[in-house]
Amino acid sequence: MLVERVRDIFEMFDSANDGVIDVQDFWEMCVSIGREITRDQAKEALSKLDLNGDGVVDFDEFHAWWV
Repeated sequence: MLVERVRDIFEMFDSANDGVIDVQDFWEMCVSIGREITRDQAKEALSKLDLNGDGVVDFDEFHAWWV
């Protein structure tokens, strides 16, 4: 059940529907939950979630962070 809820959240912010969250998506997610951050801060935060270093966050990386 939790995995499904996290997937719903992930898909809500995967704006290109390509299975990943990029810096823009991550920034928009933060703003939507009331966390005003700069794009540079979003880039830095995303890099910490990006475990494989490909510049985006896939569902597995997002799920590991969310839970």
